[in-house]
Formats: sequence, structure tokens, C-alpha cells
Amino acid sequence: MLKKKRVIRGWIVSYMMILFVPLITIWVNYNYNAQVIQQEIMQAHELILGNLKSNIDILLENEKKANRVVAQVMRTTWLVFILIYILDIVGIFRVPMRVMTPSFIVGSVLLLLPTIITNVLKKEDGYVKYLYVILAMAFVSILSVTLTYHAVVVYVYPIGIASLYFSRRLNLVATGLTVVGVTI
Repeated sequence: MLKKKRVIRGWIVSYMMILFVPLITIWVNYNYNAQVIQQEIMQAHELILGNLKSNIDILLENEKKANRVVAQVMRTTWLVFILIYILDIVGIFRVPMRVMTPSFIVGSVLLLLPTIITNVLKKEDGYVKYLYVILAMAFVSILSVTLTYHAVVVYVYPIGIASLYFSRRLNLVATGLTVVGVTI
């Protein structure tokens, strides 16, 4: 009987060893592979974050450049507006001076504010592009009231300013504000 128990015990021990060796091997492989996969995931995340940061940096730099371009475009528009005012003085446009002069003063302020904000105050915050589109829309509204049918061509001016920023939301804001400003 004792011999029989020893044999059974020997079998159990040998079978346990046969079972434990693969289990231990599987457990070691699992832990190693889990670490490798975790490292690969971390590297992929770092790569994605690096690309995202690079894209955001490009967009922010584009926004800064667009602010400078908008200021320049609005200065150029101011020069054209001066020409329109002179043409009204000469009699080409038939807008009463009591209407044209205040419109010219307010329009000039609206057109020169981006230059002051961008070039003098050096503001580059996210709200600046929205402010510029609002200024452009206000200028177009004043122009459409003052010059009536002569100003139809400048209805797209704020939308053109907004398109410099490559922002869908800003284009929608510009379009909405232009429609509101022109219909008032």
C-alpha cells in the first residue's frame, strides 16, 4: 500500500510539473508581451501627440500670419475708402456729406483697428480673428447704408477676411453676420 501511495504521489508530482511548466511559460510570455505592447502603445501615443502639436503650431502660426494679412488688407481697403470719399466730394457719388463724413470717420476707425491691434498692440489671441470679421462686417454694413447700391460688391468682404483663417466656424460667423448686417 505504501508503495502504491508512493507511485500515485510520484505521478501527481510529475503531472503537476508537466502542468506547471507550460503555465509558468505562458505567464512569463504574457507579462513580457504585455510590457512590449504597452511600450509600443506609449510610443504611438507620443508620435500622435508630436504630430498633433506640430499641426497645432502650424495652425497658430497661420493665424498670426493671417492677422497681419488682414490688417494689411483692411489698411488697403481704407485707402480705397479714402478714394471713395474723395470721389463723393468731387461729385461722382451722390451721397450727402452729412451722411458720408460720419460714415467715413466710423469706417476709417473700423478699418484701422486691426492695424492697431496687430501691429501696435501685438495681440495674437484667439478672439482677434473674430473681432476682425466683426469689424469687417460693421464696415460693410455702414458702407451698404451709405452707398446703397454701390456697395453690393463688398458684401463678401467679411467672408473673404474670414477665409484667410481656414476656419469653418469663422466663415459661418462671417456669413451670418454679413447677412444680418446687410439686411438691417
